[in-house]
Order: sequence, then structure tokens, then C-alpha cells
Amino acid sequence: MPVFLAPIFLAAAAAVLIPLALHLLRLRRPPVLPFSAIQFLRQADVRTRRARRLENLLLLLLRSLIILLLVLAFAMPVFDYAGTFGGDRRTLVLIFDAGAGMRMAGDEENEALFAKAREWGLDLLNTLERGDRAAILKTGSPEKSAWKIFPPASDHDRARERLTTMEPEFGRASPDVLCGQLPRRLEELGRSTDDRFEIHVFSDFQAHKWRTDRLAEAAENLEDHNLFFLNLLRPELSANAGIIEADFSPAVVYSEEGTLRARPTVRTGGDFSGDVRLRLFLQDSEKHSVSILPRPGETKETVLSGGFRTDNRELTGRLKLDADDMMREDNYFYFSLPREEQIEVTLITTTGENTEINDGRLFLQRALTPRMGEDGLFKVNSVSAAEFSTGETDATAPITILYGYDILDSRAVHRLREGIENGSRIIVFPRREDNDVELPTELGGWRELQVETRQHERMTMKDIIPMEDSDTAVQADISRALPFSLQAGTRRRLHFSGLPPEAETVFTYKDGSPFIWSAPVGEGRVWFATLPIDREISDWPLSPSFLVTLREIINHSLRQREQEMSMMTRIGSPMYLNWPTDTLLIEDAELISPAGESRQLQLERRHPNQPFTVEGFNTPGFYTLRAEGMERKIAANLPSEEINFDYLAKNELTSGLPAERTRISENTQETLQHLELLDRGRTLWPWLLLAAFFLLAVEEIAANRKTN
Repeated sequence: MPVFLAPIFLAAAAAVLIPLALHLLRLRRPPVLPFSAIQFLRQADVRTRRARRLENLLLLLLRSLIILLLVLAFAMPVFDYAGTFGGDRRTLVLIFDAGAGMRMAGDEENEALFAKAREWGLDLLNTLERGDRAAILKTGSPEKSAWKIFPPASDHDRARERLTTMEPEFGRASPDVLCGQLPRRLEELGRSTDDRFEIHVFSDFQAHKWRTDRLAEAAENLEDHNLFFLNLLRPELSANAGIIEADFSPAVVYSEEGTLRARPTVRTGGDFSGDVRLRLFLQDSEKHSVSILPRPGETKETVLSGGFRTDNRELTGRLKLDADDMMREDNYFYFSLPREEQIEVTLITTTGENTEINDGRLFLQRALTPRMGEDGLFKVNSVSAAEFSTGETDATAPITILYGYDILDSRAVHRLREGIENGSRIIVFPRREDNDVELPTELGGWRELQVETRQHERMTMKDIIPMEDSDTAVQADISRALPFSLQAGTRRRLHFSGLPPEAETVFTYKDGSPFIWSAPVGEGRVWFATLPIDREISDWPLSPSFLVTLREIINHSLRQREQEMSMMTRIGSPMYLNWPTDTLLIEDAELISPAGESRQLQLERRHPNQPFTVEGFNTPGFYTLRAEGMERKIAANLPSEEINFDYLAKNELTSGLPAERTRISENTQETLQHLELLDRGRTLWPWLLLAAFFLLAVEEIAANRKTN
């Protein structure tokens, strides 16, 4: 609201009566003089008198307004922000983004952005006077987001001490801290409306964590006399390079020795130049290095490989990027790949044994265990449909192969569906004896699905499996492995129609019906084949296409399972870990950080087939989790969002925010200038003088026009 520094001059406003008095004096009626015939002169005089009266009125208004503007200017009005946004007592709420991105060097002296924010905050604390209060919030990851000082306190020395010892974290700063916590916490204060609250946010304002809609929501939830100060901390140059992601093949190690292929993704800033060298370390031994020359602002992939030999439960290592850039922490990527002895496969048949040389059970066994031994990749457990129905066999094996669409009773179907919903992958092959094909509908509940058996005199694989392009990964992998058409035949097949919308088809017949299709059910997936693997019906089980198809379906299923078995996570994010136990609660788990700090955890899950939730990853590196006499190595890396460096522009920051209550600063000096303006107000008298001079010029022009 405006206030006057020299209100005594307002008394001079009475001078506005001077032009009014002069105007009234000019309105005296002139004497009437007799004259001869003046009919036409009278008509002209009436029109002239009306125009002159309007001009005189406008001149009166102009002269009165000029006097009022001059009087107001001499009274020296200022806009009092302090009166608008609160009283004399100030409360600083300092919110520091302590995410991993704030570890970026801000200038050539390699001073981190967070260090600059800390100095900025100390300068603001030094502006506090006796009785003013301060609150400090630090965000960086869900576990490390904490109010260092709350409620606001008037102990300024304590606030400086807390702020001086603050360091950035390695996690992700969440916008929910500002939007969810801040309005609620301010309401808890029960403060007087006379206080002036200044909310200072120190951040690089990357798009993922400071969404403008969330900021606008926070502004609406706060009262009108709260002020937002968005303090931008950005590097002078975007001359950084970092590893944002990496894929590994195999993602799960199934042998004690082999070769690992790593595919890291490197992202460079718009001002980065020069080459970088990537190094692959396996168990602290460098195996491979490669030099790449990325362009500024480019995201580039490369491949490194190295041999390994290990008898541990995990294969651990790291990727290291040698680059002269502005952030060291994103030059490392840690990985821990689980090692499994064998993959459990449950094979369900009518009897559980192979009785005929042409029976499909024999072909499935040979495809899974080509050496007919127990030292292969798969550990096959053959059971009969009756044994599976009684519950003697685990229904949650990673892979279950069912030979026969109509060999299970209702109890067995129920157990099979439970296994799929909890993450199992089921592959179903038809028998020549199958008549009632209701299993797909019973497993997935797809009421529109229709199945019928079709007989053929002789149909070759070339006719029924067109090698066409497809969006499904399985068909693409099979096509790469089989670059030619095969001349195998069949006399009987299943015809599916009315597939669910979420179904994926692997090749089709000429009539458009699927050769093999799959669909998700709960957490798992089920695959349906249409050709019997019976030598008397089809040549398919004798062809390489059968082995390749079965292998790729299993590989695809394992890749999904390998993602669930991952021993890698991002800092500040929970990890979902499978643990070999039937319990739902582990009370005595221990998590050891890369620095050797031990922490007791309680792990919980809702179902024996679901993973446990593990939290507490706050620094990059290798963690050791111990529980029930076992231990596993877990690798934690920086959150990829924090090192994307996708900054919001100024106009994007202020979108939706009240302009009168929002200030943006790029350094301490700008913030102090904003505060000084709030304290002394904005002077208005220069603008009033300019307006008065402008109106004087208009009045002079109008008066001359009247005279002429």
C-alpha cells in the first residue's frame, strides 16, 4: 500500500481551487448590445459557444490534475511492500535442494552449486535482526529430507551452525517436499498474520523435481503475505559428461565363468568437448577400455566386454568414465549381477514320464536338457497332472511348461493361475488328444476368446508361418536366428480368434490367426502354441525352428524375470528383492553401506512369492545385505533424473505463480536488492512528476489551439 514520506505537502492540494475560481470568473454573462439583422450570426455563435464551453471544461480538468500530481509528487509517496506482505518481523524459510545435481561444479574454480547455495543462505541469515526467525529444510532423498530447524527459531547462531555443516546428498529432490510439507508446516505454526514469511528455494530447478504446477499449487495453499524467492543456481557452462544408464548381458550369470558385455550410455552437456575413455572393471580388475568422441549435447552408447570367473553369489564391477568435466560422481556406474546355478523348469504332462518315442514330452526334455544330464542350464522337474493338482509340486517355478490343454482338473488350473498371477511364466503346447480347449479362458478370463481344432491334409511351415516384420521382440529374435523358411508339415492345429487386446502374436498363419500368442495375467505371462509337438501329427518338433522358438520364448521370459532379480537400484529409491525364504517378515536384516556403516532393517512383503522392499541406499557404491545367515551384494547408483540437467527457463518457473509475490534471483546481490526494495518500498514520485510534465505539455498545446 502507498505511504507518504512528506505528507505535509498534501495540504497544498487546496491549490486546485485556483483554476476552478478562474474558470468560474470567466463564466460571467457579457453585456447585450443591440444590432441590426443578425440571424445567421446568432446560429454560428450558438455552435461556437458550445465548443468553447467543452474546451474550457477540459482545460480546467487538465490544470486541476497537474496541480494534484505536483502536490502528490512533493509528498514523496512510496509503495510499502512491508505493509502489504506483513509486518516488521521476518521469518526466513530456507529450502535447499541437496540432490545429486547440486554437486555439479558451478564455475571454473570447481565450487559446487550446493556450496554456493550455502553461502547464499548464510548471507540471508546475516540480514536478520533481533526477533526475526529462521527455518531450514534440506531435501535430497526421501530419507534425507529433513527440517534442520523447525519451528522457526530466533537463535541465529544455531541456524548458521546448522547451515555451515550441511552437505549435498546423492539422491533425488522431490517436489512433494515444497508442495506437501511446506503449507502444512506453516499452518502448524499458528503464527500471527503480522509476520512476513520469506520462502527461499535454492535449486538448479531441473524439470523433473520442480514442476511449475506443483509450485503454483504450493503458492495457492499459502497465504497472500508469503513471498516466494526462487534462487537459481546453474553452472556457467554445461561442460559435463556422465554415465546415465548401463545394460548388461547376461543380466543374470548362470555359470562360474564366461564373458560379460556392458552397454553404457554416456550423455554430454552442450558445452562439453573432447574425447572420453570408458573402462570396465570386474571384481576390481580392469578388463576393457574404449575411447569415444561424443558431440556436445549427445547421448551415446558403446559396448565393452570382459571375461570373468567367480564362485560368489554375484558378479560385481563398475564402469568408470575418464573425462575432464564438472562432476565426478556421475563418472561411475556400479553393477551387481546375480549368479544362479540352474533355472527351475516344471514340466507338466499326463503321466510325468516319457513312454513313447514320438511323444512330445521327449522332445521337450531333449530341448531343455540336450546332454540328458543335470549340469545344464535348466533343472527340469517332470510331474504328472495329478501330482501337480495335489499340491506336491511348487506352482511358482520361474518357467512352467504344460503339455496338453485338457489334462488339468479345476484344482490344478486354480494353482496354475495363482502361480501366473505371482510372476510365473507358463508355456502351453497342445497334444494330439486334446479335445476340450477351455484352458486359455480359464487362465485369463478372456470371454471373447474362441478356440477350434482344424485338420489339414498337408501344410508346410513355409505356408503357415510367414516370416514377416513384427513389433514383438520374440518374433524379431526368432527371425534373426532363422533367416530362411523351413519345410516342416502338420496335419492338425488350433485356431484362435477373439484375442484379448493385450495379447502379443508371434507369427501368423495366412488366415491371420496366431501361430503362438501370449498375454499377461497378473504379475506373470502365459504363452499358447497352436501346433502339437507330436511326430505323428507334425514335423515341427524335428525342425530347428522348434528349438529356436522354445529357446527364445524362455529367453524372453527369463529377461523379464532377470529384471525382477536385479541387484541394482538408484539412490533414494526402494529396491524390491527376492529372498529365499517362505516368511513374510525378516526382523533382523542388516544393511552395510559402502563406508562400512551398519543399519538394522525390518523387511516385509504381503505374499511369499512377492519380493521384499529394501530401503536405505543413500550413497553410491556396493551395499551388503545380511539376513537369515545369507548375504547379497547390492549396487546403488545416482538417480538418472538428477544428472539429466534439463533446466527450466525463467518463464517456465513463474508460470502459474502470483507475480506480485514471486521473485527470481541468480545471485546473492539480486536477492538482497529485492529485500532492500521490500524494506524501503518503491518510490512513486518520479513517475508522478513525469505525468505532470506530460500533462503540462498537453495543456500548453490545447491552450494555444484555443487562442488561435
